Amino acid sequence: MIAAGLIGGLVAALFGLIDYLNIPNGTRAKRIGMYHGLVNLGAVILFALSFYLRWDAGDQSTISPPTTALLCSFAGAALALLGGWFGGELVERLGVGVYPDADLNAPNSLTHGTAHDADVRHHNLHPTR
Repeated sequence: MIAAGLIGGLVAALFGLIDYLNIPNGTRAKRIGMYHGLVNLGAVILFALSFYLRWDAGDQSTISPPTTALLCSFAGAALALLGGWFGGELVERLGVGVYPDADLNAPNSLTHGTAHDADVRHHNLHPTR
């Protein structure tokens, strides 16, 4: 399962890089996108290290993985959660990749209440006719 996650993470990173390169420089979205990418890259590295340590343990890892491998997995999961929050900030708060006229400098979700309170999208998704 770790191998499948590593492959999925690397494929996602490719598409994330394409999106990141299309975000204008000097925006909050560009900065958050960089954090999102670097944190998730760190998670992938930790999971790869965990995979390597489990592989190196041979048949013994089926009984109990090495402690270092477990620590790498737990740290990778923590980083993946943080990276997911940054990704949510990009999509839900800033509208990157969702709205053509997204507010790429929208305020932080931790300091400005709910996304509804700081409506950054300025869209009427169901206009009345």
